[in-house]
Amino acid sequence: MRRNVLVIGTTATETPFLSENELPDCARLSGPHSEAESSSAMEMEDQELAKALEESSQSTTPTDPNALLPTDKFTEKQVSDLIALGFSRAQVRIIIYIKCWFTDF
Repeated sequence: MRRNVLVIGTTATETPFLSENELPDCARLSGPHSEAESSSAMEMEDQELAKALEESSQSTTPTDPNALLPTDKFTEKQVSDLIALGFSRAQVRIIIYIKCWFTDF
C-alpha cells in the first residue's frame, strides 16, 4: 500500500492502483460532478431496471419444479423410463442431474 501497488504474492506481479481521475465515472467515489449528471444517471438506472423487470416477467421458465427445462440434457422419455422402474419423479430428476454433472448423459 505504501507504494500504491497491488502485489500478487505467488508471482510477485505488481499492479499500480488507479488514481481517482483515471477511474471511469461509474467507479469514482466522488460521484457525478453535477446534479444534471446525477439525475440523468438515475434515470438511466431506472430505465435499465424497468427493462430487466419486463424481461424477467416474460420468462418462459415453468413454474412446476418437476417440469423439464429447455437446457436439460435429457428427455421426458428418459424420465418416464426411470419412473417405470419405481422411482419418483423428484428422485429421477436428482439421479439424472447427478449423472449429467459427471458425464454426458
